[in-house]
Amino acid sequence: MSARLNWSLPYFDFIALASDQELIVPYGIGDLDYTSTPLFVAEVPRQFVEQKTFEARIESNEQSPWSDYLVWVAGMYYLESAGGYDPLYLRFGSNALENGLPIPIELPGGLGDLLDVDVALASNGVLETESLSGFAEGTALLPYSFDFSLGVRYDTETRNVANSSLSAINPLTGDAISVINFNVPEATTERVSPRASLKWSFTQGQIYASYSVGYLSPTYNTVNFLVAPSFVDQEEDTAYELGFKGSWLDNTLSLEGAIFYTERENIITAITSLASGGAVNFYNGGDGVIKGAELSLQAQPMPNLNPGLAVIAGATYLDAKYHNYPEGRGFDEGTGLPFGPDAVGLPARDFSGNDIVNTPDWTASATTLQYLPLPNDWGNLEFAADAYYNTGSYFSAQNTSLVEQPKYHLIGARIGYFYEPYGLQITLYGENLTDERYYSSAVNLDFGPGRTLAAPRKYGLRAKWTF
Repeated sequence: MSARLNWSLPYFDFIALASDQELIVPYGIGDLDYTSTPLFVAEVPRQFVEQKTFEARIESNEQSPWSDYLVWVAGMYYLESAGGYDPLYLRFGSNALENGLPIPIELPGGLGDLLDVDVALASNGVLETESLSGFAEGTALLPYSFDFSLGVRYDTETRNVANSSLSAINPLTGDAISVINFNVPEATTERVSPRASLKWSFTQGQIYASYSVGYLSPTYNTVNFLVAPSFVDQEEDTAYELGFKGSWLDNTLSLEGAIFYTERENIITAITSLASGGAVNFYNGGDGVIKGAELSLQAQPMPNLNPGLAVIAGATYLDAKYHNYPEGRGFDEGTGLPFGPDAVGLPARDFSGNDIVNTPDWTASATTLQYLPLPNDWGNLEFAADAYYNTGSYFSAQNTSLVEQPKYHLIGARIGYFYEPYGLQITLYGENLTDERYYSSAVNLDFGPGRTLAAPRKYGLRAKWTF
């Protein structure tokens, strides 16, 4: 449910937005050992998120004082949310216990002796968040087509984990046996996020430079068997960018490009293990830097001979490295044993110099479109071919080949028919036509890598009717 109010006043406009949302996932199950034998399974009978938001802001309008020279906005934002598992079960298959496989947690008293039946632990925890923000930004319209923008945002945020507990399910009776009730303290963080930009506009386009400081919010790991939920501090990102955009050749060629530099401190990193019941656990890794450049274009190569022909292309280069990451966590490639600050036996490893996760050195894409109007106003046809290239990246800060995405390329094509009087659109499409094998995600677990393949070659027909 959401609502919006717009109110135009003599010197400014008032805007208010409110929402109340609830998302429920009724059931989920995941294999944590990625073997044909049911050794370890995570099961979620219910997962939910409830969120309430309210935003109010005032914006300048044409009647505001100095409206010819200044555009501004100021406001506040409030968020209240709760979400978690109800509960998350970690189930140990009897054959796992019988065979003495290493279990990274200690079973409650008495249950470890029931090796001939399945055992389950239940983790409860609801992450509660309340935040309040205030923001303001102004843009000065300067002489010689210059614009200067300056803004700031202040946030205060409180998080805690309610009803955090661990229970064991007696496999003989099905009763829940309370093991631990965790007392999780509230954590309050404050931050100030400034931003500034300078833009120069000319006949064909603009050149701009910007500076901003942003944050990834702190959080708690609500699922962590036998230890209290751990707090993850906020990540701070400082970004600098210099770019341009414009149109030339009678607007038949549009170009956009930028170079950027981002410093990341306290990078929030994810790891998945049995100790977290297969749920993603976050922690503050090291610091890192991302340097890069991007360029994109849209062109009509033959505007007079073939005005329906268009080319869209783009490429991005990234140099993304961890610079200070001495407390790396992961799994040894040879033994599969976990290492890191919370691991038993194996110390942390230095990830400094590794690639930041999911940052391929190069990505590029290109689309060729041919638009053809049919005679006698029978509609229009569109032919398109798409290509995408990715040099590959790592899914883990460890940069292990076990969860590495090698380079890959994708080819797609589509034919569309449009009939505007009826608002009708029919498209025949094909994706990943070369049936390229690549991954949509991959995690390294206690039993080895778990990889999820992306969609194979796919054909389909889409129909859309707008009325």
